[in-house]
Amino acid sequence: MKVLVTGGTGLVGKNLQSLVHNIKTCEFTFLSSKHLDLTNRRQTIEYLKKTDFHTVVHLAANVGGLFKNQNNQLTMFVDNIDINTNILLGSVQSSSIKRVIMILSTCIFPDEYSDNINEQLLHKGPPHSSNRGYAYAKRMGAVMADIINSIQTTTNIQLITPTNLYGIYDNFDLENSHVIPSLIRKCVDAKRNNSILTVRGTGIPLRQFLYVSDLCIIIKDTILYNIQYNHMIVAPLQEYSIKTIVYKISDIVELDHNLIRFTDKKEEDGQVRKFAKSNVFDDIFPNFKFTDIDLGLRYAIKSYQSLNRK
Repeated sequence: MKVLVTGGTGLVGKNLQSLVHNIKTCEFTFLSSKHLDLTNRRQTIEYLKKTDFHTVVHLAANVGGLFKNQNNQLTMFVDNIDINTNILLGSVQSSSIKRVIMILSTCIFPDEYSDNINEQLLHKGPPHSSNRGYAYAKRMGAVMADIINSIQTTTNIQLITPTNLYGIYDNFDLENSHVIPSLIRKCVDAKRNNSILTVRGTGIPLRQFLYVSDLCIIIKDTILYNIQYNHMIVAPLQEYSIKTIVYKISDIVELDHNLIRFTDKKEEDGQVRKFAKSNVFDDIFPNFKFTDIDLGLRYAIKSYQSLNRK
């Protein structure tokens, strides 16, 4: 079986590549923006129509953390609408592609239900205003997937929604990364420079964090064992405040807590809580063991430290 992975050089793509490189029953191709501009409809559709992939794992997106989403609403909307539309159109027009596994995000769910997220609530209200451009674009990808699944049976679109991802090969950019890689960089740099660590917000918001390799295992098993579902959220049940994560990281890098400052600006918090639970996941993967947060943080910190030694 031939499998195409878009966003092949991103956080999930690189970790998936490490996981599947010895699998003999599948031939994986990892595509990056250097190979193909997925915002270009003609090029994307032509590429998918002339290849013979059976499955597409669609990871590619214009993605970032709270502040990137907040400050680039229109760009996030347009880019992600284009990317998802082109991949899905190209897949259904291909004569070989039978399955697309597309990745969403819990931040696209209604703000009103942020303390009780499940798959059925996706379109029950608007997302948090801080990321509406990204959120609505990803939602439209889910709408398009549902339409495709309802009108034809040749290509099946499956949706996976992971909670906040982190891990090795992450993007540690201070402005455009997700919360954990950004905090890792700030903590490591503050320790190295013996300087004050300033964290935006109050530190009160609660989040579930998913180590990236756990998501990759689920994607791999979905492919290898032909596991069927329409939409599945993947989220460990344990929640952590941002403040707790800051102190966990600072303890690992041995940064003095007295050097940590929070701005205490509520407008920098985003959603106070995003709690997700999936009965779909529980039914399909009842015995799945998520990576312990302390172990995952150590791996991610080593990943950033190794980048700085090069």
